[in-house]
Amino acid sequence: MATLSIEVISKETIKPSSPTPDHLNHYKLSFTDQLSPPVYNPMVLFYAPDHSDIEFNIDDISNRLKSSLSEYYPLAGRLKENRFIHCNDEGIPYVKTQVKCKNSPLPGELNKLIPFQLDALTDVTEPTTFGDDYIESPQFEAASLIPTKDLSGNVPGFGITMENIITKRYVFDASMRETLRAKYADNEGLENQKQPSSVESLSTIIWTRFVAVTKDESGPEELYTVNLRPRTDPPRPQSSFGNLFSIAITIPILKNGDQGHGFVHPKSIELN
Repeated sequence: MATLSIEVISKETIKPSSPTPDHLNHYKLSFTDQLSPPVYNPMVLFYAPDHSDIEFNIDDISNRLKSSLSEYYPLAGRLKENRFIHCNDEGIPYVKTQVKCKNSPLPGELNKLIPFQLDALTDVTEPTTFGDDYIESPQFEAASLIPTKDLSGNVPGFGITMENIITKRYVFDASMRETLRAKYADNEGLENQKQPSSVESLSTIIWTRFVAVTKDESGPEELYTVNLRPRTDPPRPQSSFGNLFSIAITIPILKNGDQGHGFVHPKSIELN
């Protein structure tokens, strides 16, 4: 039984508070921008009505968004030929709604809070939360780091399916993460190596549990999204705009009696 209903109060297009200068109206995509599939990462933020330490003003959100779009001006433009953004200040959709929910919404109902899809111009590692005063001004340098290429005939997102997908969320609190890190650090072959990271230790425990259940020692491939900003020479700030990421794939093999200690310090992978 549905527990969540949404009433649309108003729709408008939010445009930058100041026009984009003529010399910035052509934003060239980087190669990783061009290759990025046409998907995005939805985010829903919940604020309790009695949360005294949060000042929530719906009108202030639109004003902050207008100001932010002046800095993140490519987001208010339009994609052209998968090569550049025409930064013409056409703006972005802004929908104000009234949400009614008597009980906790069912997981499938949360999709109602995501009304439309957007072009993916930034990756999930870039802090582009509009209205946060502490965020640095964006740096538009991706195309100079990873230049645009001729991808004639390439179809972004080819082969991506949105059907028959199962997602699960596992929550490990801080104490459990530290316990797992200590577990995989306690190994005779790792005396001169640093303690495993949270990503390494959690990936190992999830992967070994999968193998234990399926009895398949080869297991599945593990795919990771790698933020390239701290890995360039010199490192780039988190405020560098665009899809500055790469995909790393590992294929672990678990030998008889192995508890996964060898997975936490894999060999370095060169990102091309």
